[in-house]
Amino acid sequence: MAEKNNMEIFLDDARKTFDECLKILSSKNHDYSELMDPFSNFKVSARVASISPAQAALVLVGTKISRLTQLVGNGKNPMNEKTQDTIVDLINYLMLLKGILDEQNEGTAQSVMGKV
Repeated sequence: MAEKNNMEIFLDDARKTFDECLKILSSKNHDYSELMDPFSNFKVSARVASISPAQAALVLVGTKISRLTQLVGNGKNPMNEKTQDTIVDLINYLMLLKGILDEQNEGTAQSVMGKV
């Protein structure tokens, strides 16, 4: 059997990371959101802070990027959450942001279509 090249190793790792992301998204959706709306917690937070759901998601993205900057950029060793956990959280927050924006754009498209 041939030895895996760097790209194959990277893709295997990416698949494992994305599988982990999906498991966490699914389990956290149970705790954080309504069953039919995976973005409900962002909508509630947005109303409380008088910002949009996308902005609420961006705040969380920003906190994870700030944490990575401290750990990776400044060479700190994590004391609580592993760097890998922060990266997985960041991937998930970006996917949630994508979903919020997709939903927002779909709503915009539907309102435009309704006017035609």
